[in-house]
Amino acid sequence: MNMVLRVFMNSLPLVFASTGALISEYTGVMAIFTDGIINLSSFLAFACSLKTGSVTAGCILAAVISALFIILAALFTERMKANPFITGIGINLLTGGLISICSEAWFGTKGVLSQATITDAGWPPFPFSGASVACAGTPALLFSAAVIAALWWALNHTRWGLRTRVTGSSAAVLSARGVNPAFYRISAWGMAGACSAWAGILCTLRLSSFVPNVSAGRGWLALAAVFLGKRTMAGTLIAAIVFTAAEYAASSFSTSGGIISPTTLLAIPYLAALLLFVLLPEKKNHDRK
Repeated sequence: MNMVLRVFMNSLPLVFASTGALISEYTGVMAIFTDGIINLSSFLAFACSLKTGSVTAGCILAAVISALFIILAALFTERMKANPFITGIGINLLTGGLISICSEAWFGTKGVLSQATITDAGWPPFPFSGASVACAGTPALLFSAAVIAALWWALNHTRWGLRTRVTGSSAAVLSARGVNPAFYRISAWGMAGACSAWAGILCTLRLSSFVPNVSAGRGWLALAAVFLGKRTMAGTLIAAIVFTAAEYAASSFSTSGGIISPTTLLAIPYLAALLLFVLLPEKKNHDRK
């Protein structure tokens, strides 16, 4: 039972990232930027918590900044009629550069940010405490379940949700009724950015520090979960939890020793995702004109 609970807790970042990617996918736009936003929000949560002296304020600022950043990127993409795939790749590259520059300027390092690092840089002790770290445990599990349930309900029972789901497959229908599909694409990007931001914040809360590339490829696994889950909420969540369980099992085997190298074991979830992509029949894409 303890192992099952641990898997569910460990799956929260990927579950949120996958949910955001699914919402964006409904509008016909793949959320390529997910991995970059997880890393950016994780860094911002650490830095903003130090600056404000409050974990709560730091996390809220990190989520707001990340979501606004994605909304601005979406507005730019819509206004300039840019390729959203290229925009997403650009966001990943840009966030990596921003983190590196800010980390060097504020903390004097491009590596791990911990208590020792910020002390050497002249910053006060970070405000993370046992209570704040506990927020990444059972309370986070309950809060996350409530948020996911609310998003699930909104996608199926609100005007915004129904129109968001129609945007990707029948944008012309919305346009014919005088509804601007661009609004729903932009709002879906913002929602995906907020979900990815919460995923990154959870990573910082758990570690009480920031580690470069803390996403560990979760943004790409989130995209895999969306497609392996056949673009349904239930399927996507199940795929995210299965990926996490595979990663947890690989990590457990690597620490217990064996004939297979730890690096190979930790690559199992990613190899499994690639294999499923190859073996599963491709579903015909909807007309997104």
